[in-house]
Amino acid sequence: DPSPKVRASALLAVCALLAAPAVRSWPVPLEKEGVASMSTGSTSLTGQLAQTLRQSHALVFRLLQSSHSSDVQHAIRACGELATYTPYTKLQSGLLSELVRRLMVFIHGLSELRTLHDGVPQLVSAAVSAISVALRRDDCASELAVYLFSVGPLEPGIPVADELLGRIMHLFSLPGRGPFAPSQQAAPAQPSLGKGRRGKAGQ
Repeated sequence: DPSPKVRASALLAVCALLAAPAVRSWPVPLEKEGVASMSTGSTSLTGQLAQTLRQSHALVFRLLQSSHSSDVQHAIRACGELATYTPYTKLQSGLLSELVRRLMVFIHGLSELRTLHDGVPQLVSAAVSAISVALRRDDCASELAVYLFSVGPLEPGIPVADELLGRIMHLFSLPGRGPFAPSQQAAPAQPSLGKGRRGKAGQ
C-alpha cells in the first residue's frame, strides 16, 4: 500500500496476531527437520502457522530496507515484537539469528557518534532495544551463540559479539546526556505496536 499509515496499521495487526498466547506457547514443532515451511505449501494448521511466522519476518525484513524512515522505524519496533513472541524453538533454527543480523546494520551508526548532546538517533536506539530483546531469548541461546561468535559483516574478521560490544562501549565513552537519552531531532509520532493489545487487556 502506498500509504505509510496503512502499512503501519497492517504491521500492528500482524504483531497483535502473533502475540496471541496460543502462538507463543505452541506445544509441537511447526516445521520438519531441515524443511522450512515457506517452500512446502503445507495446508495443515501447524504448516500454515509456520508460513505465517516466516512471511511476517520476511515482510518486516523488507520494510527494514525501505526508503521511508517511518517504515524503517515501525519495522525495527516490529522486530522487537517478533523477537518476544515468536516460538523460534518450534521452527527451523536460524530465523532469530537472521533478525539480529538485519538489525546489526543499524548498529554501525553508533561508531559514527562523537557526542551524545543531541541524543542517539532514533533508528539506532530502536535497533539496540530490539537486539536486546532478541538476546534475552534464553530458549534460543545455542542458536544465538553460533551467530554471535561468527564473523560479522561490519568488521571483517571480528565476531559479531565483539562488534556489538565495541560499539556499545564506544557509546558509553561519549560525552553528553547519556547513551539512551532521546534525540532532540523532531520526528512524527509513532503508534505503539503493543498499545492496542494493552489497551484491550485493561478494558
